[in-house]
Amino acid sequence: MFAMLIMVLSLSSCSDIDIPERRLESALSQTKMTRASESCILSFENGEEFENAVEKIATLTSDEEKMEWVNKNFQNFKSIQNIYWDAMEEMAGIENVNIEEYNIFEQKYKCLYFPKYDEDAGFYIPMSNLNAAFLVNEDCEVLISDEIVNLKDIFNYDSLIELGRAYYEKETAQPFGTMTPFYLNSTSMNSVGPEYDSGWKEYGDRKVKLKARRKFETYSPSPVINGSTSLLHLEFCFRKHTWLGWVNYSCQSTITFQANIPGGPIVGPITFSKDGTSSHDKDLAYPIHISSDTSHWYYTFVEAPCIASIKFNDISEILKYNWNMPGIQCTTPISASHVFITPTY
Repeated sequence: MFAMLIMVLSLSSCSDIDIPERRLESALSQTKMTRASESCILSFENGEEFENAVEKIATLTSDEEKMEWVNKNFQNFKSIQNIYWDAMEEMAGIENVNIEEYNIFEQKYKCLYFPKYDEDAGFYIPMSNLNAAFLVNEDCEVLISDEIVNLKDIFNYDSLIELGRAYYEKETAQPFGTMTPFYLNSTSMNSVGPEYDSGWKEYGDRKVKLKARRKFETYSPSPVINGSTSLLHLEFCFRKHTWLGWVNYSCQSTITFQANIPGGPIVGPITFSKDGTSSHDKDLAYPIHISSDTSHWYYTFVEAPCIASIKFNDISEILKYNWNMPGIQCTTPISASHVFITPTY
């Protein structure tokens, strides 16, 4: 999506451009001193340089790593991502939010998107590309080839729903209990097969839920291997109640997960902690079974019981979740090349 945006702006060519890391770092270091010492806007030589900076951020696995890289290359710059984190921390410190406090908060962070849609009193970065959000100012602006480019592209709640970032979600059928077909149409697929969603549950003035989905990420350990890593994406979501509805904020959780794959390995138990925004995400290696006969390859996720326990700082009891990830299978002709995926069993 971002490459298409750059193409529309005519700031780079239609082909993919591969700039070695040392060239990217060198190009950034040569110009960063001209990039707004007052932290108002960053300036890039051209769309290619900006795109490669965004792609570099996208390769980093955590928000902490991303911010460390940005701070190293663009000292004293405050992005809309920083402002969003500030808002999360401030909301975490406000209890029993009333109309006056909420209005003051909204005015202070007016650069963020406040949809106020039904029960959703949350606030959001008004950009679909959250990696680019590390490089734009509070107005979602960046200077490219001496032209101000505004990357704000979220203006309605449906956009947040489509991106999976809203309090409410797009309603989809969940065909549990059957082996559902799926298709390997890319080495990178953000959702593969039916997803798990516990639904929101209230604990006083807090509300939580857990989501899980399978995904593939491109994996290229060598120039001759281009395949995928199989992952299970966990997402723990939480909100606090205000006079208007449920709002996102910052808090800490510790999550323990285990999957018992029939005929395969046990995944976990794996324990990890998250501190920050109101969606604590984690990608875990999730094995896929690959087999074949004389005519076909079979890529199979068998139905697997999963359990998770979550210690959430704002709720006294340990949260427990039990569910089955439904079975799904991709079938391809034996004449097709074997798709390299890791881990397998």
